[in-house]
Amino acid sequence: MHSESKRLHAQAVTLFSLPGIEDNLRFKLRHQAIVDRFNRYPHGNALLGGESGSGALAFLSEPESAF
Repeated sequence: MHSESKRLHAQAVTLFSLPGIEDNLRFKLRHQAIVDRFNRYPHGNALLGGESGSGALAFLSEPESAF
């Protein structure tokens, strides 16, 4: 779920859809949407010394941007 690989996210959708863990699929899809949008998790930019563009900064200020 926390990988920044789009390929792994695509595979994880199948796994998180399995009986008994499908409640986790909602969180998985939220994580995948962030990677699809920014190609990475912008949450770590400040910690890792990366720069955040205006789109990432706007996203990070949204109430639902953190889990």
